[in-house]
Parts: sequence; C-alpha cells; structure tokens
Amino acid sequence: MTSVPASSAPGGFVHPALFYRGQAEYLAGVGGFVRAALTADEPVLVAVPAPRLESLRDSLGVDAAEVTWTDMTQLGRNPGR
Repeated sequence: MTSVPASSAPGGFVHPALFYRGQAEYLAGVGGFVRAALTADEPVLVAVPAPRLESLRDSLGVDAAEVTWTDMTQLGRNPGR
C-alpha cells in the first residue's frame, strides 16, 4: 500500500487515496481508515459499489454498526445520462 502526504493547508479538505493490490489490502486499508475515525469518535460514511459493501461490513465486525453505508453506484449516479 502506498500513501501520499496530506496537504499542509490548515482546515483544508483532504481526500486521501488508497492504492491496493487485491481484496486483503483493500479491506485492511479501508478498515484501518474507518476504525481510526471511529476511535476518534468521528462520524463515518462509507460509499462504495454494492459488491464491496458486504465484505467491508463483515471485515469490521461489530464496528460496522457504527458506520453509515451507501451504495456508490446509486449515490454517484448521474441522472443526466
């Protein structure tokens, strides 16, 4: 997994990218990000395509109940197409 340094701009929006090879790295990367936010008592919304939702929920175990989940194929749909 590779990471890119966050912007040093105070109060700026940061959108980190996750580079992964395979399901295990994907689950570890997203799961770690989600767990860190939950530990910091931050609200968490996970928006990923439907096929990823179940595996992410399963990998988080009981922590999954603290996350708001949405299907990105619906959320990100372009009604103009």
